[in-house]
Amino acid sequence: MPKNKLEGVRPFNGCYFRSCFYHQLIAGMGCFGLPADNVLLTAFPVIGENFEARELVLDAETIRNYSGCKTKEILLTKDRLIKSIDAGHPVIVGVDCFYLEGRTDTYQKTHLTHFLLAYGYDTENDIANVVEHNYVNSFRYTEKEVALSNLLEANRRFPNEKRNSVVLSRRRFFRGGARKILRRIGKKGMKENRENSRANLQQLTHLIAEDVPSFILKAVIITDYLQKMKDFYQCFSRTELIAGRPEIQETVADLAAAYSNMLSLFWKAVGQNNYEFSDKIKESIFRKIDAVAANEEQFYGFMEEQAK
Repeated sequence: MPKNKLEGVRPFNGCYFRSCFYHQLIAGMGCFGLPADNVLLTAFPVIGENFEARELVLDAETIRNYSGCKTKEILLTKDRLIKSIDAGHPVIVGVDCFYLEGRTDTYQKTHLTHFLLAYGYDTENDIANVVEHNYVNSFRYTEKEVALSNLLEANRRFPNEKRNSVVLSRRRFFRGGARKILRRIGKKGMKENRENSRANLQQLTHLIAEDVPSFILKAVIITDYLQKMKDFYQCFSRTELIAGRPEIQETVADLAAAYSNMLSLFWKAVGQNNYEFSDKIKESIFRKIDAVAANEEQFYGFMEEQAK
């Protein structure tokens, strides 16, 4: 019977990570026994002074190299999909969700470029095994069955007419991965992060306590910084690097929660253009800042050991 289904696929739902493409890349990496850390840790923040922060690795090609997968962009056909899966290679399929019947939020309503991971097929019953979520703002990716013919039709409508899908295979000689990412940051980078984060927290305390006009001018930059830090700790909490380390898991969870709480307060202040924090709210913010500083001391102490 003309069908096949690859094993090991792992839908990633630990946090939102960059885009649907990277969620499908992580899911496909499971077919080769590659950990999500190889991709997640590329988002490790490089923290600067004055509330500056960027992800360690920004370009897509380098991120793919660290994943441990070879990626080949192709123009998908039914035969290519079948041959790729038969060779043990899952395929990240580009689609226009306007034509994807399973997406009730977009089907025949709005055009949306999107990616699914195809890892199985049954041509007799017109079935494709895919990883997908239900709607735009859902981050719950699951293994599903969709009509193979409809998947191919939605793929044909993908905007790129020359390359609309990516075939994944395992790199034969793999020099990337989580450990290499950590060594790229190094103990020096971890130390600089620790010091700059501490300085940013001290500056935040000063602005709220003594210089509200300057805080107002920097409010948007500060909220963007807090968002980046919250997103990082949420993703880091899902890494295998800290699996089985309850003390570090608790520290990272506390950091994600503290940054999230501060972010909510500052979003409200920016949204309402009201920066008159009561003494009670100020004291709450200062306690959170002190807790973040203490937890980051522990976190970066751990990370410096990992970066050796």
